[in-house]
This record gives sequence, structure tokens and C-alpha cells, in this order.
Amino acid sequence: MLPFLAPPPARRLGRRRPARRLACLGLALALAAVFAAGASSAGPGPARAALPDGLLQAPTPDGPWEPDGSWRSVHGPSLEPLWQGGEGRSDRPCGAMADRAGNRGTTPPLCAVHGQPDGAGGWIGWAVGEQGMLARYTAGHWERVDDLDPRRTSPLTYHLHDVFVIGARDVWAVGWVEGDRGCPSTLGCGAVLHYDGVDWTMQPRSPMGIFACMERLNAIDMQQDAEGGWYGWAVGDKSDDCQAGGALYLGYNYDASKPDTWRWFRVPQASRNMHDVKIVERGDVWAVGEFGIESHWHEPVANPSWSVYGKSGADDRFSVDLADPTYGWDAGVRGRLNRYVGTCHDDDPGTQCWFDNMASPIQDQSGNKVITAIFDLDLIDRRRGWLVGAEDSRRSTIAYLYEDKRWKTAPIEGDPGKSLYGLHVVDPGLAFAVGDEGTILEYRAVEAPSTATASPSPSVTATPPPSATPERSPEPSATPGSSPEPSATLEPTPSASPEASATPAETPAETPSVVPPSATATDRPPPSATLRPTDGVPIYAPFVLKRR
Repeated sequence: MLPFLAPPPARRLGRRRPARRLACLGLALALAAVFAAGASSAGPGPARAALPDGLLQAPTPDGPWEPDGSWRSVHGPSLEPLWQGGEGRSDRPCGAMADRAGNRGTTPPLCAVHGQPDGAGGWIGWAVGEQGMLARYTAGHWERVDDLDPRRTSPLTYHLHDVFVIGARDVWAVGWVEGDRGCPSTLGCGAVLHYDGVDWTMQPRSPMGIFACMERLNAIDMQQDAEGGWYGWAVGDKSDDCQAGGALYLGYNYDASKPDTWRWFRVPQASRNMHDVKIVERGDVWAVGEFGIESHWHEPVANPSWSVYGKSGADDRFSVDLADPTYGWDAGVRGRLNRYVGTCHDDDPGTQCWFDNMASPIQDQSGNKVITAIFDLDLIDRRRGWLVGAEDSRRSTIAYLYEDKRWKTAPIEGDPGKSLYGLHVVDPGLAFAVGDEGTILEYRAVEAPSTATASPSPSVTATPPPSATPERSPEPSATPGSSPEPSATLEPTPSASPEASATPAETPAETPSVVPPSATATDRPPPSATLRPTDGVPIYAPFVLKRR
């Protein structure tokens, strides 16, 4: 989603001399000519490129985008459920404010989904949720994973709000945990978990610089640098019961003296809960939250820090995404979205701004306004993207970026009528959305064969995912297993299809366990994930000439 050519931020034009303006304009025209010549010399070429799972990547459209695929329900309470039972109701499902949303059933919600190409032409992914819900996507289908089932982790119960997949043996998830005797808060503490291909390990708080309780975390984003290393940010709630200093911000690999460690950053001006974070590049990160907070990390300044703005209205924001440094959207309550473009972007952090505060940019297929909370959005480029939100009149909300300032809802085959909290667009031909009662939806391009609906071969169901769980001798679980079972349990789901009926004989002999924060995490090999390719991102030249 990042452009392969990102010009350095331009200074304010009022500070430029006329000669420098002409030089910049000449440079922009020269670059445009070079790329135009390269495109003409390369010839027409193939219209589409091969992508994971046999999908086809569509070129960036010149006009309004009309997706050529369709959304369909894969798993849910009425279609091949992966879970049944448990505590489904929540005042703040997945960390968001209710705002007409809320799990109505008895099964907890899935909150987030993310994945990466597996390097062998396929895709691996994880979905996470409340009450320890985990699902893994391999070999073209989803399978339930009980590693964090409350009956296994008792007396701890994990509630995961977001996930980021680096590779099959390197996955991060954030949320909160209840039942932790080391947490001084009766409301539970924030939690950062890591999966190394065998165990899920809760990270200790003290190396983060937090020696009391830690507030709940709601979002995580990570990125790989030019040297192959990974860095990231996580954001969460603000509470007077835990650490002082505003909402919770954690940075990963930003402290050279403490590599591979999450570190707490004080942002006292962030006086509200933060719901989402998006990394554009190492020195350019955005986070959004309650009451219109739009927070920006700008590294080129002398003392990099998180600035907090509220220039797009006072409505709560639940999601943010940027296609490149000078174009993005954020979204929140009542269907309100804000579009960000590059005329506000320069090297002075005081001029960073969001604008185009649009009350109802989402329309249904008949042109009627859609006014419901938007919980997640994911841009492909400046012309394409998807968003999901709260159910609207018993219909699930999924919409696509139709044109410059308008989003249009998309039909869903077997619409479950559930609120959707998490979304991940793998590429223009494949996307997943998750939500209430363990709902999982899938989007596939029309041209692509649906591997998720094909009858699985014995090798698919009997073989563990590639590089997911290396063989080793059974070890006793680090989590107490003799404690009384919590009242909220997830009951096994009756087999509904060959894909959802994996038995213990078809999975690795030993089950990954949760390692407590005091244990040492298993050494993990270097990340093997392949980043999602950038496709069709328009080349832009942020140079503007003003008349005197």
C-alpha cells in the first residue's frame, strides 16, 4: 500500500523562493516524463499479475472502482460455526464503543484478522477475539485453534482486540487479560502476546517500563525496514487507574538499547482512548481515538514525539488507514469519515491536518445514506479500499471506495446480519472480515477459483500448516490446568463440514500452550514473511504554485 517512490515532505510554499519553485516544478515534470517513457517502452504487458491462492490482481482503475468479486459468509452462528457458547455480550465489543453495535448472541465476537503471503503461492492468517478466540487460515480454509481457550488458560482469560502476522512463527496480538494476580487493577490489564509457532507468550510489563497496571490495548501495526528488521506501534485506552501520562502508546524496536522489546511512550496530551494506529513509514505514523483525536508521530523534527490534533470534528474515530504519506481516511461513529490529502503535509508538524469532514459519504446500492458506526477500513491505493462496521437494519455493513469522496455498500452472499469489527485486504482479489458471534466473511475475485469451498483433500486436513508447529517432545503446560473452569466457556462445535471437523488425530500431537509472562519466550527464527506487493499506486507530485 505504500508507494515505491515517496518524495520528501515539501516545505511550506510561502518560504520558498520563486527559483526553487520553478526547480521543483521542473523536477516533477522530468520525473513524469521519465516514468511515461518507461511505461511506453515496456509495452502493454499482461493486464493482471498472479497473486496468492491463484488470485488475479486488477490494475488501478482510471475511473470509479467497481469490484469484480463478491463477499460471502464462510463461518458464523448459522453457517458452519467454529464456536458455540460462552459470554457473547459486551458493553465495548472489541474495545470499541457500542454505538448501535453489540454482540446479541452467546458466542463472543472476533475482533481482528491479519495475514501474509506464505512464500509458496498461498496465504496464512490469524483471526482473534474475545474470550480467547483464535482461528488460523491455511490451505484455503479456516480452522479453530484452542490455545487460549479459557478452560486451558484458567485462571487467566484473554480478550484480543488486534493481531499482526509477520510469519508462520512470528505473530503478535494485543488486548487485555483478566484474572492476572500480578495486575493491581480489578478491571484487568493490557496484554501483548507473541506466537512463535509453538507457544503464545504474554510479554512481561516491566521491560516496557510499566510497573503498575497497564491499560487495555486496542490496535497494533508493524512494518519491515530496509534492513529486514521489524518495528511497530500499539495503542490503547486512557485511565486514571493505571499508568499516568494519557492514553497507552507502545513502540517496538524504537529503543536501540532494548531490541525486540515493547516500550511505553508517555503521551499526556492524549486524554482519550485510542482505537487504531497506522504506520506509513518509520517517521510517519497516525493514531486515532475518541472525541476526534488524530495523533501523529513525526520523526524528522528535532525531537520526535506524538502530537495530538482534533481538526476533523469531535466524533469518535475507530479506524485509520493511509495509501501513501499524503492520502488516507479515518472513520468512526454514525458513518462519519474524514479524508486526508497532501496539501496539509509538510515538514512542520504543526500543519498536519485532516479535513473533508464528511457526515454521510457511504451510500447503499440505491443511493440512500448509510449512518452506522465504521469499525475498520483498509485501503488498497488512492482509488480502492474497503470498510466494515456495525450492522444496519439486520444487515452487515461492508462498503468499497467507489470514487474520490464516496463509498458504496456491497452485497453479501448469505449475509449474517452481524456487526463487523475487523478487516484485512490481502490484495484486490482477496479480503476477509470478522465480527459478532465468530462471523467470518470472505471476498474473492470472480476470476479466482474458490479454494475455500473446494473439497479438501486428505493431505490438507491431515497435515499441519507449513512451518506452523515444529515437532518436539510433549511438555507440560505452563498454565495451571487444575484450576476450576471459568463460567464462560466455549463449547466444542459440532462438525458441519470437512473443513471444520479437524480431530486431534489430524493435528500435531502436542498442543501449543500459553507461556506466562515470567517465562522466557522461545527463540524465534528471522521473519520469513513476504510483504504485500504495492500495486497501482498513483505517482503524485506535491508541488503547488500560487499566484502572487
